[in-house]
Amino acid sequence: AGLFSAVNTVYKKKGYNTDAAGFAAAGFSYQGCRLLVLGSGGAARIMIHTAAAGGAAEIVIKSRTPEKLKDLLISLRSRYPQCRFAAISDLRETEAAFHYILNATPLGMWPQAGGLPLPREAYLRLLQTKEIRAVFDAVYNPPATRFVLLARSSGVRAEGGLRMLFHQAVEAQKIWHPELKERFDDPGVRETLRRGRQGLALKLFTDFPQKILLTGFMAAGKSTLARKLSEAIGRPEAFVDSDDYIEKAAGRPVREIFRKEGEAAFRLMEKKALSRLLAMDESLIIATGGGMLQDPELLSLARSAGALIVTLDVPLEEALRRTAGDTARPLLNKPRKAVESLYNKRRTNYLEAADLVIDAGRPPEECLRTLQSMLFAEDFAADKK
Repeated sequence: AGLFSAVNTVYKKKGYNTDAAGFAAAGFSYQGCRLLVLGSGGAARIMIHTAAAGGAAEIVIKSRTPEKLKDLLISLRSRYPQCRFAAISDLRETEAAFHYILNATPLGMWPQAGGLPLPREAYLRLLQTKEIRAVFDAVYNPPATRFVLLARSSGVRAEGGLRMLFHQAVEAQKIWHPELKERFDDPGVRETLRRGRQGLALKLFTDFPQKILLTGFMAAGKSTLARKLSEAIGRPEAFVDSDDYIEKAAGRPVREIFRKEGEAAFRLMEKKALSRLLAMDESLIIATGGGMLQDPELLSLARSAGALIVTLDVPLEEALRRTAGDTARPLLNKPRKAVESLYNKRRTNYLEAADLVIDAGRPPEECLRTLQSMLFAEDFAADKK
């Protein structure tokens, strides 16, 4: 507690801080590594001390006010002489490649789940370096933030703050009940705790209105996977198909709207539908129309509402195979070159908008397992076998 200048647990008139134990539950190895820590508050200091004590070679702290960290840097250098420390306000101030990126800011926390602690393009460049091993986000609601999802889409291990939150509470129980401390290492107890953590992830989704939008080209499986995901997490009522929602409001099928009123009229209906869905005071998993988030205005609307965007990336040939003989899709009733042009243009936009990209050329069951794991916990799928 003294090292962190904060107490969150008291037992027999003695103060403790269990946050470091919660953070250590991520299981990262820092020996000889270079780290980028985003933020300089209490959570950041816990990460810095833990990594430095674990043998980190260099820790760079990104802060809006690095000039205020002078005393902290002096203290850190004295305590951990084997580790180099620096404070910056802009990534352009360093050319170092990092092994770990740790977010200790609240950016990305519900209800502003669209936030990122780094500019998206700068973050993606860091994720694409060969050095990166993992990222950690102290934010626990939503369980998988944009920061976490972008890393997972890049093939980088990413841990959210829910594990830290959960395990600092477990550590407090060990302090309050020393006679039971050894029982926490029992495999059965560890499995119960794991399930409890994942139950908490679903509880957060239920109690804090979150919108997850599935987008992608026609026949990517948006409706199928959105429905299956809602059922898999025990929230079938969370599923919404935006085209069905529009058809019910308009009282006629989408193809009739296209034929009689044109695409522009339909896009206006999409805008109204998305606005209403995003404003609902409940969590939803929404299968969007293939063109809905192609509109920059609607994409901005989704971002401002804190929605998380999942792109189902289906190969064109697979989409065409799935829609062979389907006359209910107006935009596919065009020459092959026109369809290819539409696909290529939209795919670029889908990937740029995505927080998470899923390979949708695979069977739906495989895609569902990936979605569950990526969105709710690294091992969530194991609970549903």
